Amino acid sequence: TSSTSTSIPDADNCFLEHLYGTNSEYTQLFRCLRATLLMSSPEGLEIIRLYNEYNPLILTLIEEDALIKNELKNTIEFAVAIHQEQCTQIKCHV
Repeated sequence: TSSTSTSIPDADNCFLEHLYGTNSEYTQLFRCLRATLLMSSPEGLEIIRLYNEYNPLILTLIEEDALIKNELKNTIEFAVAIHQEQCTQIKCHV
């Protein structure tokens, strides 16, 4: 068997925590959205399943490519900004 030099991040690490920190406003926002919206519907549960499936790959990508990391952060921050009113209505906000 051969080994690879690419490290695979621990699957338990959340890519949002990697981008923003464990207790950041963005990380807390997404935890709130998961608890209030995603956990209450089959579609939300599928989003959580997909997140868990692809999280290790996303972690690897953002650790290896600063451009991907910056683009992902920009996309997340844009999505939060345009949905700020909805987040506030369910008491999840930055």
